[in-house]
Amino acid sequence: ALLLAERGKRVTAVDIRQPFLDYAKTRYERGDIEFLAANVFDRPPLGTFDLVFGNQIIEHLVYPAKFLSILASYVRPGGTLIVSTPNHDYFKSHLPSYTALGDPRQHEHKQFSAGGGDHFFAYTEEELRQAAKEAGLDVVEFVYFETPWISGHFLFRLLHRIVPLHLLKLGDRIALRIAP
Repeated sequence: ALLLAERGKRVTAVDIRQPFLDYAKTRYERGDIEFLAANVFDRPPLGTFDLVFGNQIIEHLVYPAKFLSILASYVRPGGTLIVSTPNHDYFKSHLPSYTALGDPRQHEHKQFSAGGGDHFFAYTEEELRQAAKEAGLDVVEFVYFETPWISGHFLFRLLHRIVPLHLLKLGDRIALRIAP
């Protein structure tokens, strides 16, 4: 949100945690940004936007289709919804998949937990595509990031200076195909 505001975009930064927003305000330097503590499940009157970015939220919720539908309601016609979440299939992930949890109702008490240590599952691509379908959304693009080739785990970052990006991405695709 801060980077977008600094680049001249009008931004509304929404988070359920007021202390997180208070911290973000200390990093604010310039730009048109409004900080709002709210839970989108309460459907606060935010208006509509060209871009809605749900960053690292969906993995804290047990009803992903409902969340995607709510976020989509804030997107102007022709706009874009982007959602990021930890990748279940990443070889460093030790979290169960969403469907492995069973009945989501038994995990409702864990919803809205905040912080990386509070992830209790991670999504597979198929699970995210299914949630989008249930929300009536079309997935235009699905991108993996935070893989060893791109993020630099296991010292692969040393290759970034000498190996072209397209080859690093190829390494990602191969690693994802051979992952268990």
